[in-house]
Amino acid sequence: MSPRYLRLGSSALLLAAAVFACSEGNTTNPNSDNKPSLTTVGTPGQVDIGEFELCKWGTRAVFRTIIDNNNQPRFRLGPDQCQVIATTAGLGVGNHTVTVIEDVPVGGVLDSIVAESMFVSDPGSSRGSPITGTVQITETFNGDRGWLVNFYNH
Repeated sequence: MSPRYLRLGSSALLLAAAVFACSEGNTTNPNSDNKPSLTTVGTPGQVDIGEFELCKWGTRAVFRTIIDNNNQPRFRLGPDQCQVIATTAGLGVGNHTVTVIEDVPVGGVLDSIVAESMFVSDPGSSRGSPITGTVQITETFNGDRGWLVNFYNH
C-alpha cells in the first residue's frame, strides 16, 4: 500500500474519531436540558427524606451544582419545574453537601431562594425565610434529612 493511501486512511480514521467524540453531546452547554438523571424518592415539588430537590418558579434558568465538592454539568429548568439533584440512594450513607447556583442572565434578578427541610424525627417540613441578595445556597442532607430548595423570579 502506498504512503498516500495510508495518509488518507489515517486522516479518515481521525475524522471519524472526532465525529464520534462530538456525538456524545456537550454536557457543559448551559442551554442543554442535561438534567441529573435520578429517581425521585417522593412527590416532585415536595420535600422528601434523603433527597435534595430544586424547583424554579416564575422563569426558566440555568443552574450549576456542586455535590460533595464535585462540579456537576450545568442544566436548565423551565418555569415552575422541579428536579431531584441528589439522593442518598445515589451518593451513599453519610452527610452530603450540595451547592446550587443560578446563572442569572445580564439584566436578570433572582427574587429569592426559599429552602424547606424535613427530618426523620420531625416528619413535618420546616420552611425557612426567603433569602435575598444571593444566587446560591449550600445545604447538607443525609438519610435522615431532605431538602426542597425553591428559586423564585416574578
